[in-house]
Amino acid sequence: MQLLYDEEGDVLDVIFKDAALNGSQAGYELRQGVVLYVTAKMSPLQLTVVSFRRLTQLPVIHFDRLEKQPKKIREKLLSQLASPPLSSLLRIDPVTNYGHIMSPALLDVCAV
Repeated sequence: MQLLYDEEGDVLDVIFKDAALNGSQAGYELRQGVVLYVTAKMSPLQLTVVSFRRLTQLPVIHFDRLEKQPKKIREKLLSQLASPPLSSLLRIDPVTNYGHIMSPALLDVCAV
């Protein structure tokens, strides 16, 4: 896993796998500014979070675009989100689609 953070734009990219080695892929917007890219088999490739620091300061976030996905896709995404490595970055209630994003302190730990 690789973390890339653009402090000026406040954009965090978490790269799980090299997309070039995994063929076809798709991106699913979980909420505005939070996009999960997956392989054709729904394995996570990359998570992009725009306004990362601001979002980590909110006690709860509605991942409203997740609920707009087709049922089969939503179920597969929720399964991935509930499992490592994504479960260490995001917490989303599968019933309400409310949750939160990991603490910004992770950037400090990873910077060392």
